[in-house]
Amino acid sequence: MLDKLIPWKKRNTDSSSNLAARHGDELFASLRRDFDNLLTRFFDEGWPSRLDNGMFRSNVEFDEDETGYTMTVELPGFEPNDIDVKVSSRVLTIRAERRDESKIKNGRSYRYGSFYETFQLPPNAKADVIDANYHSGVLEVRVPKDERMPSKRIEVKAA
Repeated sequence: MLDKLIPWKKRNTDSSSNLAARHGDELFASLRRDFDNLLTRFFDEGWPSRLDNGMFRSNVEFDEDETGYTMTVELPGFEPNDIDVKVSSRVLTIRAERRDESKIKNGRSYRYGSFYETFQLPPNAKADVIDANYHSGVLEVRVPKDERMPSKRIEVKAA
């Protein structure tokens, strides 16, 4: 039924037009495959590290051990005084902002970049003893656990 609505899919007895229709179909199919491959590669390889609006998308990793939680955030190009780490109501906020202005041959050059992320701290985190270190473009935030609220492993039984 849909073949009747698509002009190049109509059945025609003329073999030359049939060949042209098939050639046109192959062209569109090839274009569609190329476009699908382009989108797949773009999304599989991840978003660019810097988006057009100046916000950086950064790699954030979490780790937990017996003594506390560690967050590692990649923030290349920032200086330690560009980074602000705050905690309020069990919410940890990491903000980094950089503004550079320089004079070039025919005017001025402006560079702007920022990073902003918030994290909900677990109930057993000591929010008043957070430690943050920045070295070689990597911010490491260490949040110790409160020993008075130990975690307890619960056995899962088969029903």
